[in-house]
Amino acid sequence: MYLRKMIDINSEISDVESHCIAYRGLAAAELYRGHFSQSEEYVLEALETAVEYDLPEEKMKCYRLLADLATARHDYLAYRMYAEKSDSIGNALISEQTRLNAKEMEAKYETEKKDSRLNVSKASSPVTGCSRGYWRGPSQFVPYSLCCCG
Repeated sequence: MYLRKMIDINSEISDVESHCIAYRGLAAAELYRGHFSQSEEYVLEALETAVEYDLPEEKMKCYRLLADLATARHDYLAYRMYAEKSDSIGNALISEQTRLNAKEMEAKYETEKKDSRLNVSKASSPVTGCSRGYWRGPSQFVPYSLCCCG
């Protein structure tokens, strides 16, 4: 099976996130086959790695798979517990992403605000030598209505 090969390769290169993904894949395959004990063993291995290396998205997915396993076993109390843990982590991830997006937008707004102020100050600087419109620089023509004569 390819997931088992993936686990061997991940062990060699120390890719912990892929290690979690492979074990979750094995767990899902065993759940689909109805081998609940084996599925639980694999998903708990993935969860243990996700907790050890602080991989919140992987933890969320492991809890979701544990919830699915609990449903297959008709253990609805366990389902509720695992689903709540998964949802809690998911909400925290969304909140963090929203905070980062807001921070990025604020930085963009401040940059645009500074650029706008610079453009306004350039446009309102005093100019001499007016004769019904003039050139301020290589590409800035100031029309008569905005010059000192208008």
